[in-house]
Amino acid sequence: MKKAILFITMLSVILTGCQKTPEESAVASKENGLSQDVIAKPLKNGEKQELEVPEHWKFSEKRSDDRVTISADLELGTMEVGNLPVIERKRHELTEAELKELVAYFAGKQELFEPHVSTKEFYENIIDRIENPKENDIQSERMGDSKYQNLIKEVYDLAPENAQDKQVTDVKFQMQKTDAAIDHILENQFGIEIETNEEEDYFDADVGADGKSMIRAERYNKKLENESLFEWKQKGWWIDESDVEIYRRMNQMEGAETDKLNEILLKYQTKLDELSFDQKEGKEKADAILDDLEIRNMQLCESKKILWFEGEDAYRRFKIGLEEENFAQCNVDECEEGYLYSYSFMVEGIPAKQSLSFGSLQETPSYIPAFSLETINIIVTKSGVKSFIWNSMTDEVKMVAENTKFADFEKIQEQIINQIYYRYAMRNQPANDQTKIRFDIVDMDLKYTYIPAYENPQNTWLIPAWFFVVDAGDFEPEPLKYTLNALDGGVIGNQ
Repeated sequence: MKKAILFITMLSVILTGCQKTPEESAVASKENGLSQDVIAKPLKNGEKQELEVPEHWKFSEKRSDDRVTISADLELGTMEVGNLPVIERKRHELTEAELKELVAYFAGKQELFEPHVSTKEFYENIIDRIENPKENDIQSERMGDSKYQNLIKEVYDLAPENAQDKQVTDVKFQMQKTDAAIDHILENQFGIEIETNEEEDYFDADVGADGKSMIRAERYNKKLENESLFEWKQKGWWIDESDVEIYRRMNQMEGAETDKLNEILLKYQTKLDELSFDQKEGKEKADAILDDLEIRNMQLCESKKILWFEGEDAYRRFKIGLEEENFAQCNVDECEEGYLYSYSFMVEGIPAKQSLSFGSLQETPSYIPAFSLETINIIVTKSGVKSFIWNSMTDEVKMVAENTKFADFEKIQEQIINQIYYRYAMRNQPANDQTKIRFDIVDMDLKYTYIPAYENPQNTWLIPAWFFVVDAGDFEPEPLKYTLNALDGGVIGNQ
C-alpha cells in the first residue's frame, strides 16, 4: 500500500535534489561510458570475489554541536559475489497481441465492461461519517480537515447520481478513461496534475457482471514518456507490517485519538504476527502464473506478509487517499491472510530493487532513472491469487560491462553519513534547541537498481548499489531509505 502524502513529500525532495548523470564520475567519458577505474576483468564461470567491506561495520559520529548522532553497528560478514555486470535496458512497448493474451489469462471467458464510476452515494456516506460520527468512530486527521471536508462535498457534485448501465468493452488500446470526482481529489488534495490526451494507449475494464475485479493496462508511448504496465486485481485493500508501523508512528506524532487507533493497529499487528498461511504454498501459485505466461527472466526477490480485505468500498477509499479510514472501517476478523511476492531481475544471484532514496542537493553525482524498475507483484491468499501487477516492462539492450569494481567503502560511509545529516539539516533545528536526535543505520544490503544510461538517458543501466535503512526514531514517521551507486557512491533517487 502506498501512503500518498508521504510519497509525494519524498518525491518532491528527490526531484529538487538529484541532478542528471554528471560528466565526470564512474560513468564518464570512457569506453561505453564506464571509467577504466571501475571496469574489472571478468571472473571465470563459478569463480567468486570477496568485497572489501568490513565484516563488522561499527561507527558513531556526532554533528551539529553533538545534537545529532549518526551510527551503525552491523554484522556484514564476508561478502562473496560473482561478476558484477552493468546491463542496459529500454522500455518495452506492450503490443495489442500481448494485451489480449494477458487479458484472456486473467479474465478467462468473463465479459469485460467499462469501469464503474463511484456514484453520489459513495461520497454521501463519507460526508455522513464526517458530519455525524458515531460514538466509537475514529476521526482520522484527513477526515477532520476542513479543506478535505469541503473537497469531498465538491466531488459529491461531480459524481453521477446513479450507476451507469454496464457497457461491454473490447480488448484493445483506447483513450484513457477518466473519473471526474477522483481526478478532482488527486489534483486538489495531492497536487497530482491529471493530464488527458488523445493517445490510444490505455485499457481499463471491470471483469465479469459482478465487477469484483478489474484490469488496467498502458503501453509505452515515446511522446508520453510513460511505461508499459498490466494490472489485474480483485477490488480490495491490503496492508503489511510497514503500513502498521507507519500509522502507529504518525498517530503518536499527531496525538490524534491515540488509544483508539493504537488498539486497532495492535489487532492488525497481532494478526500479521500469527499469520498461518503457508508462504511456500503461496509462492507455488505465484510461480505458476509466471510459468503459464512464459515469463522467464524474472525471479522472486522479496516476499512479505499481508492482510487482504475484499470489497469495492475499501478499494475506492484507498483510491481517494482514505487509507486511515480503511484501518478503522475494515474488520480485521474478516481479512484474508497472505503474502505479496515481488519478482524482478536476479543478476549473478543479486536481486534487483527499486530505489526509494531521499535525494539531496549537497552531493554529486546523483541520478534519477527515466523509468521505474521492472517488477511483477503478486498477492496470494488462502482463497487464491488476488492481484497481479507487471510494472515498467523492459527489454535488454546490451551488456555494458561484464564485471566492475566498487568504490572504496570509506567513500560510501562518508556519503551515507552526509546524506543522513542533510536530511536532518532540512528541518532547521533552532540553535537554542538542544534536543538530541539519533539516526541508526539498521540495515545495509547489496542490490541491483537503475541509473540513467550514459549518453542515452531514455534508457537505464542496471548497476550494483548499496541500499541503506535508517531508523530515525520519532524524527520521521517511517525509516529513511538511501541508495548509493556502488561504483562511485552517487545518490540514486526514485523515478
